Amino acid sequence: MTFTNRAPSTPSISCAPTSVLTSQNIVCTASGGTDPDGGSVTYDWSVDGSVVFSGVGNSVATITNALPKNISAFVRTRDGQTTALGGEGFSIYVQQGNLNWGNRPPAAPVISGSAQTIVHGGDFTATILSPGDPEGHPVFVVTTVSDQGWNILWEDRRWISGVGPQSFSISTNWFDYTQIFYLGVQAYDNYDTVHVTGNTIALNVVAPPGGVSTGLISWLRADTLVSTSGSNVTSWGGIGVGATSAPGVSMPTYSATGMNNRPAIIFGGANGMRIPGLTLGAHTVFMTFRASGPVGIIWEHGRLVAEGDPGTQLFGSSNATLYVARGGVVSGQNMPENWSTTNVPRVSTVRYTGVGTFGGASLRLNGTLQSLSTYIDRTGNPGASLYTQDLYLGHRNTATVFRMTGAISEVVVYNRALSDAEMLLVERAMAARALIAGVP
Repeated sequence: MTFTNRAPSTPSISCAPTSVLTSQNIVCTASGGTDPDGGSVTYDWSVDGSVVFSGVGNSVATITNALPKNISAFVRTRDGQTTALGGEGFSIYVQQGNLNWGNRPPAAPVISGSAQTIVHGGDFTATILSPGDPEGHPVFVVTTVSDQGWNILWEDRRWISGVGPQSFSISTNWFDYTQIFYLGVQAYDNYDTVHVTGNTIALNVVAPPGGVSTGLISWLRADTLVSTSGSNVTSWGGIGVGATSAPGVSMPTYSATGMNNRPAIIFGGANGMRIPGLTLGAHTVFMTFRASGPVGIIWEHGRLVAEGDPGTQLFGSSNATLYVARGGVVSGQNMPENWSTTNVPRVSTVRYTGVGTFGGASLRLNGTLQSLSTYIDRTGNPGASLYTQDLYLGHRNTATVFRMTGAISEVVVYNRALSDAEMLLVERAMAARALIAGVP
């Protein structure tokens, strides 16, 4: 009788997990590999075409220290008499990392903005931070702007590296009407549809003062973006550059009814704030204020104008005189007697062109041009030359004198000289907010 050696049966293979990280083990199991002649079966295991180990009865193999790539595992069986090639391959995806098995979503992205209240037609810049993907996959970041009904109106899509934190900025001025918008962000990895939703911020798009936006560099309103600790104001945000603490003075207080039963910032003769680092040449500064005692500095851009700095100020030198100055060019308007103690809210406008009588300075109160009568030229006319300094509210730099007693509810600064028509538009809007009558 002739005996014929028969080949072992072809095994099947399974490996787990099928998506792993470096430094993790891949366990592969072969099944169905038997010798019909009853002999022992040797399993030869190969990875990417190279035999890595073999042995009798080794139906389970562990692949360690896999490099980050796609790898293929293969098994064949043979008996002691002959080699019988057979089996099946299995593809395993190995990713860089050392945390958990399997694919995981990217870390939640975070969105922050340069300002959360913006002027209609103005720019908005947001920064997106993606902490990365735990498997190192590239991250697909989708940033959207939605309306109050969560209808997507605009979106930005981009790939960024998933290795380590990555940040980028987006800017847009597409906002074509005023309302609340929502800016949100999601992150996807490129291995599958795993994604995560980040945070959402609200954007309040507002119309500029009187519809005048060109040259607007700072706009503060007491009815919005005032931060307090108790009743003390800690910061006063707004459009453009906001106001913060000033050296040598304490912070003013907040009142919800401080200006015709409307919100206002209260200055008690020892308080002050500053809008830092404004560069002004020709300019227009509006302020809604009321005085309840000797006024002193209502606002001043820079330091002591009498010492030669080319800053501008609105200054109440007594109960009956209101001065406008830039550099040493001082112009005064005699007011009704004791005007500063009457607590009457006013919209003041100081425009400076650098050209003409009084150095191009003019003063308007409640939309009406005032006749400046006094002219004192201490240091000459600085013209419309640019000057960068803080704009102080209610006080003069660190001086212990000339501090205002009263309230301010709105400040608007333009880095250009507005036309008469533009000034009137802004004055009307400010007067309406403060319930001030009598503006033309």
